[in-house]
Amino acid sequence: MADEEFLAGPPANSFAAPDKTGWMTKRGGKGIKMNWRKRWFVMEHNYLYYYKTPSDPEPAGIVNLADFNCCERAAAHICKKSKYCFQITNTLEPESAKKRTYYIFTDLEDDLNGWIKALNANINTAQSGGFSHLYDDDSTRGSQQGAAAAGEAGAGAVAEAKEEKKGGAPPPKPQ
Repeated sequence: MADEEFLAGPPANSFAAPDKTGWMTKRGGKGIKMNWRKRWFVMEHNYLYYYKTPSDPEPAGIVNLADFNCCERAAAHICKKSKYCFQITNTLEPESAKKRTYYIFTDLEDDLNGWIKALNANINTAQSGGFSHLYDDDSTRGSQQGAAAAGEAGAGAVAEAKEEKKGGAPPPKPQ
């Protein structure tokens, strides 16, 4: 699963036509050190990148939406800072490494509804094998091609770093 562990990614301002962008606040940290931090989010295809500012040279974190199957409004007790809180999670694999849940809130209800709708659309497309036009002929994830070369090269680097860390062969380089 791609998250804070893999920071290789495109600069925040390098996306030609992202699916959605905006400021939101994300819960981070572990255990008793959990905190909420405002981040600039960019969603492109099956990746959700988040940055400290819209001009950052690399993301603070990357979420591979193909690893998740659900984006929904979060329970009120999860986020006491805002009533416009949602979560991204994988409900199908409860005991797996993919069990990470992201909690994020927006400042407006319209933004909340827009992000939930857009994230679910991209999650569904990623889960159904969509975005195939982004990958090599063998549909290997991480070897993206397309107009936003800087953004896609970063996502390929993320996939390559993940494979190397797992001990597997890295995916083919973008052409």
